[in-house]
Amino acid sequence: IERLLVVSRGSHSLTVFDRLTGEVKDVLELPFEPADLLVHSSKDRAFVSCSGARVVADIDLVALTVTSIPVPCIQPAWM
Repeated sequence: IERLLVVSRGSHSLTVFDRLTGEVKDVLELPFEPADLLVHSSKDRAFVSCSGARVVADIDLVALTVTSIPVPCIQPAWM
């Protein structure tokens, strides 16, 4: 599939574009503060770190669904 994935920190979303036409195919809502994007093309999955929600968003690129994977962490003492 010819697609372009764009993470938007401001709107907490992932926009899926048709890479050839530029048409928006879908917009998926993501947890708070999405940032880094990793694509596993052979499994049709993408992963987005969402530090504000302390999760990794696991995105099924066929069904266009999002599942949150909690990331255990300790709050720094200075926060």
